Amino acid sequence: MKKTLYLIWIIVLGISFLLDKIIVSVVPLIRSIVFDSVFVWIADNISQLAIVLFATVILSLGRKKIRDVLSVWISSLVSGTITYFLKMWIARPRPEISILIDKTNYAFPSGHMAVLFACLPVLEKEFPRLKIYFWLFAAVIAFARLYTGVHYLSDLVAGALLGYVIGRIYIWFYNKKLY
Repeated sequence: MKKTLYLIWIIVLGISFLLDKIIVSVVPLIRSIVFDSVFVWIADNISQLAIVLFATVILSLGRKKIRDVLSVWISSLVSGTITYFLKMWIARPRPEISILIDKTNYAFPSGHMAVLFACLPVLEKEFPRLKIYFWLFAAVIAFARLYTGVHYLSDLVAGALLGYVIGRIYIWFYNKKLY
């Protein structure tokens, strides 16, 4: 099952590269004052650190607080570091659309998605009933990054895949008690 899930992620990543230019051309057509206000605020104010702090607060409500919080922080740090070096190596420029937020570094893969999706496996493990809300939160953040012109769809999918794989690997170590 998990291998099928990762295969689907890779296929979605491939398709997202094909859709990048189309989506970049469609996003300006749906812009509005309300969307601009909401999604610029989200993209501008929900930083990678804010995502990890949000996950930390949620996990502090759970049973295994320290270990789960440590899992989120380490998997987020690892995914954020790998994302940073991939950005410097790949050096993909950000989309050339009317960017609502000024970003000067590279786009691929999305660091926000990598960090957010690195947190998801731990949050899902601790709060399985809230899984859909965590994924909805991730979707809103992803759409805000796309809407504001900070990322292509493939940047977001690649960051999400990278973060989720790192989070799942960390959960594997967690379950094997190898740390």
